[in-house]
Amino acid sequence: MNRNENIKPKVLNEAKVLFLKFGYEGTKVPQIADSAGISVGNIYRYFKNKEDIINELYINSAEELIESVQPIIKYIDFMDFREIHKELFKRIVLFSIENRDTMRFLLRHHENYYISDENKQYMLNGLLPVFHRIFKEIKNEAIKKWPVEYIVSVFIGTVAHLIEWVDLKDVNEDFFTKLEQKQWETISDEI
Repeated sequence: MNRNENIKPKVLNEAKVLFLKFGYEGTKVPQIADSAGISVGNIYRYFKNKEDIINELYINSAEELIESVQPIIKYIDFMDFREIHKELFKRIVLFSIENRDTMRFLLRHHENYYISDENKQYMLNGLLPVFHRIFKEIKNEAIKKWPVEYIVSVFIGTVAHLIEWVDLKDVNEDFFTKLEQKQWETISDEI
């Protein structure tokens, strides 16, 4: 890979660090250029503007997350929902441990105005089989009759707090099992 081929990934990596530290509004293109060790003009050879940079970061991050849950999505119609929950929780927590900044980036930027509707829809479409299965389980009264957004919020909220507040190197199998069980008890109709 020659020097020019390294520029775009370097810009994206440095931009992610800055967006996580300062947010979208607090990060300026000259900061990204300085952090990447290139000129501002060079950034504009690869990206139209700051919004273009954050949207490319978002789509790359969404692709990584969707890829991590594909083995479950592939068999989602054939698995018991309790097993789906366990496996989905495990995969997303492991993804979050291994890709902490990527998950933090997705969680912080998904609902914001600067992420294109097309990119938000891409993320939702990638996870759509999971949402369909949640609807089915609500209808079958296997989980609480909450709006699907509540169920997803319980799930994602657990992961979001985990990656922000827990030293992930201390997450062991026992901790993980208890956390997943508590989350299941929150959403299920099991007594």
